[in-house]
Amino acid sequence: MKQRGRGGFVFRVALCDDDRRFLELLKERAEMFCVEKARNVKFSAFSDSDILMGMTERGEIFDAYILDIEMQDYSGIEIAEEIRKKSKMACIIFLTSHMKYAVGACGTGIFRYMMKEDLDRELPRILDDLFSHLECLESHYFYVIQNQKRCIKFSHREVVYIYKDQKNAVFVMTDGRSLYERTTLDRLYQALGSDEEIFFLDRGIILNLFHVRSVGDGNVRMDTGHEIPSSPGRIEELKRRIRTYWGKLI
Repeated sequence: MKQRGRGGFVFRVALCDDDRRFLELLKERAEMFCVEKARNVKFSAFSDSDILMGMTERGEIFDAYILDIEMQDYSGIEIAEEIRKKSKMACIIFLTSHMKYAVGACGTGIFRYMMKEDLDRELPRILDDLFSHLECLESHYFYVIQNQKRCIKFSHREVVYIYKDQKNAVFVMTDGRSLYERTTLDRLYQALGSDEEIFFLDRGIILNLFHVRSVGDGNVRMDTGHEIPSSPGRIEELKRRIRTYWGKLI
């Protein structure tokens, strides 16, 4: 996914918008930001969403994407759905001219949303957050399960939720696996607690907010299709937390 450059990893970012003039402006502003911040980033611009969709279907995945929501052939949402089939790690940023689309797409594993009219004001902040996040993924947000039989390392983003099963914590993963570690959820939460996407739902469940699709009166629906019940009090606390979390994306 990444190449090694003189200053470290070179992150690869795909830009896709069928408005060629805006796409050129976006690429110009993004490259200017990276020069000013001395960041090693390679931007690839696509004015044809069909080309980027084809690359995605073949498994050619970038570290991050900036996608217009409304495009001919394939919308940004359709491309994002295909990206998520191949990678839970790639960061996706949606461009839109209508805030209603951003609000409607919350909870689909999107890193940020940006209004096109606010490009000059918002792009530097969003890119700063993006590259800081990618660097954290490279260095910090990994967890290791280690015992006498095996050692498994995975990213936080690969965890949908964690539940307690007798003396074990069970990690439910995005690829369908279940991983077991003999530990308490309290200890586990302390180990994961620096990640703002981790939420202790109740005594028996830890959620990854990145994968929350919707929150109802008595349950939480994850983007993998899992539905997790919870008490009314914790559901209300989750709603407050998820509003804050989603609010940072828009």
